Amino acid sequence: MPRTNGGIIGRVNRTSFGKCIVQTKTSSGNLCATQSGTRLVRTVVVAGGAGGGFNAGGGGAGGLREINDIPVCGGTAYPVTVGAGGAGGTNPSRTGANGSNSIAALTTSYTSAGGGGG
Repeated sequence: MPRTNGGIIGRVNRTSFGKCIVQTKTSSGNLCATQSGTRLVRTVVVAGGAGGGFNAGGGGAGGLREINDIPVCGGTAYPVTVGAGGAGGTNPSRTGANGSNSIAALTTSYTSAGGGGG
């Protein structure tokens, strides 16, 4: 995985049994609240960083959004999109490409914006 990719990090998934589970997604797909007793999640959504320009400035960092205590149903799969990093500029007249957004579609959709090209 290129370091500029975004990610979805379920920092703490609290279950009704008091256990905590940490999950990380570095590619698009489904994020599963694996334990049937999971009722709340804390999520960090990180977008893809942008590529730097050719002989120019570096690309901007991908946005970061932390959301606490989202109610979920344990054992349910939630779709996530992990934003890709932007490509760097390839010649003096080219800027770096923007990074892509990352989206966690839990009970509500949460988006972090991709970084701007340098």
